[in-house]
Amino acid sequence: MHPPYKPRRLRLPILIGALAVLPVLAASAFVAYRITQNDSGLCLAANRVLSPEQHRQALLRNLIRLDALNSQRHDDLFRTQADRTGIIRNPPVLDFKALMERMQGNEKTFEENFTIEPVAPRRQFNAASVREPFVLVSYRAAADGIATFTDSRLIVARAKADVVQEFGQPSLYERFRGFGNTYYSVTYSFVGIACCDSTPYGRPRAEVLAGNRAAYQETLATMAKGIATHTRTATVSNCGELLTQDSDNGVGTRNIKWTGL
Repeated sequence: MHPPYKPRRLRLPILIGALAVLPVLAASAFVAYRITQNDSGLCLAANRVLSPEQHRQALLRNLIRLDALNSQRHDDLFRTQADRTGIIRNPPVLDFKALMERMQGNEKTFEENFTIEPVAPRRQFNAASVREPFVLVSYRAAADGIATFTDSRLIVARAKADVVQEFGQPSLYERFRGFGNTYYSVTYSFVGIACCDSTPYGRPRAEVLAGNRAAYQETLATMAKGIATHTRTATVSNCGELLTQDSDNGVGTRNIKWTGL
């Protein structure tokens, strides 16, 4: 007679362990596959690799949308329409010093002086309608407001090898999300809007003019120190999306996560 059958008790733990490992292996395989696709330059949303010009145009549209969305989020919370996004269409190259000198003491608003078309908040606007050249202006309409000017002509693709040499390799997380192949140099300038704004904001005319002169001098000083204009490197996905991060203002807006900062 054969001895009574005794089940091998190790089989169940082994089976459970194998089943537990399978999802991990599947997830790892998916991550590796996704990174391989993204590293090839494929824009997953379009299921193709964008041409350099298509990619740049997608970036420019997303840059406008980012600022416009931030303006809208700010207005959703405060309902002041103070934080605005505007476009200067087909502008000359902006010589801020010469422009500010010419605008001193006139009776035009900041938007009128720079021919800014407000596009957010509370505007029906299609970013795809903007053609180059243009200047994107993000500004706060207030007596002490600051404006950021970003000229499309000063947004230039950078070689990945140069960026990697300067800042290091992109993270696996960035590569999984489709970033790490393309980078752009972006130049932007800060200007105190009071330099060129006749809006009273509840002030008498004499105080407005004094604010114009003070803002003009302050902007000249920052230009002389080289801190009015900055050039940073933006990380951009295969689909032209900007790598962003939460702002620290508690409003829910997002800022560009500049590479290396």
